[in-house]
Amino acid sequence: MAQVPIQGHELKLYYNATGSGSGATYTEVSEAMEVACDAPADEHDVTTRGAGRYKQYEPGHIDLTLTFTMLATRDGSTGSVGTILAAFIAAKTAGTLLGWAVKDGDIDDTGTQGWEFDGKITGMVRGEPLDGATTYDFTVRPCYSSTSPAWRVTS
Repeated sequence: MAQVPIQGHELKLYYNATGSGSGATYTEVSEAMEVACDAPADEHDVTTRGAGRYKQYEPGHIDLTLTFTMLATRDGSTGSVGTILAAFIAAKTAGTLLGWAVKDGDIDDTGTQGWEFDGKITGMVRGEPLDGATTYDFTVRPCYSSTSPAWRVTS
């Protein structure tokens, strides 16, 4: 069977107001635009004399960071910001833990995979261009939680 590239619009960002533990019910962040989940690991030097002139490394702790840009929306009847955006602003200002999932498809589809973790919004920047839509750039980092970050595959 021929391999087909995964398109960016197929990937999904989800959050859960109560964390990412077992049985979590996620809400898709459909207003998300650009999403990136960076996971570099610390590099531990394990160079031995037998390595000759080459240094040797082993990966250490993973430094997971989720960043995303979200389109600012407003409720047409009340004029207040959209429900998900309001939840993120409240979580940022209160320092509230949220569950996060960054998946390569619908979260309930068998074989869908990606990062799941409990994290807090550590950065929030509102973009107000003269021409164009207002956006919010969010940075999310894992926080202290009983649920460890993990790459999970839906079964």
